Amino acid sequence: MVRRVSLRVRLAALVAVGATAVLTIGALGLYRDLSGEVSDAITTELQVRVDDLGANLRDPNSDASQHPVVGQVVDHTGTVLAPPGAPALLTDAELGTARRGRLLVDRPVTGGSGSARLRAHRIGTTDGQPVVGVAATSTSPLEHARNRLLLI
Repeated sequence: MVRRVSLRVRLAALVAVGATAVLTIGALGLYRDLSGEVSDAITTELQVRVDDLGANLRDPNSDASQHPVVGQVVDHTGTVLAPPGAPALLTDAELGTARRGRLLVDRPVTGGSGSARLRAHRIGTTDGQPVVGVAATSTSPLEHARNRLLLI
């Protein structure tokens, strides 16, 4: 004899499935939005830093060195002009892209722990040759926010 499930049990199961679906969609939306906001904030911070490097190139008396984001000024050959003697953050291919337009890339950085976001573009010229400003910062705040959201 097959026993039918009562209407009350079927409705409770339907409500539970519906609530789970709504909560899952809401959590995914929150994850996407918050992750995007943190990512955009990091990119904006890098853009400001590259602009500071460009201002420093035009006015050597300005002090843009007191900034939490690592910055470099690189000539067309890949030599780091500022800070002098620092290892280049960009590969040759990335430098070529930055000379022609804007570069935004997330990748591990040599000597650093974890990933970093690099932003670079042409900020001026010296001796008729393009000079590229590079800014890099850790993406650990983004990774931390994403991990916390996944945990929640």
